[in-house]
Amino acid sequence: MHAIARKALVTFAAAWLLLPPLNVWAAVRQQESAKPKKKVATSTVMVTGPAVPCKRWGPLQIRLKVAKTVTTIGTKRTVKIKILAIDFPIISDKTFKSKYINEQALPLLVEQTLETQDANVETISGATDTTVSYKNTLNAALLLAKK
Repeated sequence: MHAIARKALVTFAAAWLLLPPLNVWAAVRQQESAKPKKKVATSTVMVTGPAVPCKRWGPLQIRLKVAKTVTTIGTKRTVKIKILAIDFPIISDKTFKSKYINEQALPLLVEQTLETQDANVETISGATDTTVSYKNTLNAALLLAKK
């Protein structure tokens, strides 16, 4: 009888000593599973900026095709965009001179934008008004794309 009681007592003591480490293990496993999941969603979006007046030359409006990647970790949300293509729904062709300037300047501005992936483009000599309007409509379209 004493042998059975002694075995039961030893088993109980061993279980009692092992329980705290097992509880710590369970707590660590629970904490690992409580980490926020990373969620990534990518989509292609068309965004149109506002029509910006180009002083006396007429309005200019830009349309961007962007790859938008939204990464969410817990409550933190980050948005990255990559400009894939640029076109112009509205180009000022009010005068022959404005049409000529835009035909020369806009392809250069588009090329710079696709290289830098932002609105930090150099001002083109002789097309300052066009460059300023381009930057304004591009900045607005980029802000819309990041929403």
